Amino acid sequence: MLSWLSRPLSTTWPRVNSLPATQLFRAMEEVSGPVIAVVLVLAAVFLPTAALSGTTGQLYKQFAVTIAVSVAISGFVALTLTPALCSLWLKPHHGPRRGLFGWFNRGFDRVTNLYGAGVSQAIRRWLLALVLLAVMLFCTWRLFNTVPGSFRAAGRSRLRIGCGNFA
Repeated sequence: MLSWLSRPLSTTWPRVNSLPATQLFRAMEEVSGPVIAVVLVLAAVFLPTAALSGTTGQLYKQFAVTIAVSVAISGFVALTLTPALCSLWLKPHHGPRRGLFGWFNRGFDRVTNLYGAGVSQAIRRWLLALVLLAVMLFCTWRLFNTVPGSFRAAGRSRLRIGCGNFA
């Protein structure tokens, strides 16, 4: 959230001659929808596991409720406190950073550019990317079949991953 809200103060985003609070409000209009969606999706994923019965349900109940509540609190903080603090603390900076922060920023930019180049190559060579995906899926399937049955839950030996047959 902080990195998204600091974007208006960087040189890559169109500058508007206004106060940082106004710029951050514009950024919040863009990012509030995805934050709410992530909170709702994670709650929809974890809360139903709290309703499982048996020993498994007892084990998962505590984790499910803890994760759902912590995600809700995180979403609340991201939508209320973080923008308020950003409008007070973030200031536009001029020129390249020096010292430890400059070293970190240069390294992070290199990693970001390398990742972007990798994604561009994957898009250009989409057939190779699909073949690599198929190889990884085959290896995952092969590993799943070689794992000893003692590591699987009892009564789950007929579970078919990805086939829709959950008997």
